[in-house]
Amino acid sequence: MLNITPIHSVIKVDDTISGVGEAVNASCWGVGVTRYSNYMDVDTPEDGAKLSDEEIAKRKAKTHDLLEKAGAHYVIDSIADIEPIVEDVNQRLARGERP
Repeated sequence: MLNITPIHSVIKVDDTISGVGEAVNASCWGVGVTRYSNYMDVDTPEDGAKLSDEEIAKRKAKTHDLLEKAGAHYVIDSIADIEPIVEDVNQRLARGERP
């Protein structure tokens, strides 16, 4: 066990409905990631390169909806977008908010 306390200070990042559900069930902040999610249905970088920008946007929107409906507190395109989320969660925690 990592013994991270308080648990509500943990941010769990995942690309699946089950992963977001784990965050919700553990009382952590859940962040869904769309671009490289399993729900994008892209198995290799080569497959991804064949998709049009329109198709990528369509799949990301669908994935965003799935992760949001699963209970994600935030949904981002890529893990590279996590810094503002961490800042926001820290501000929310300082105000006494919990996931």
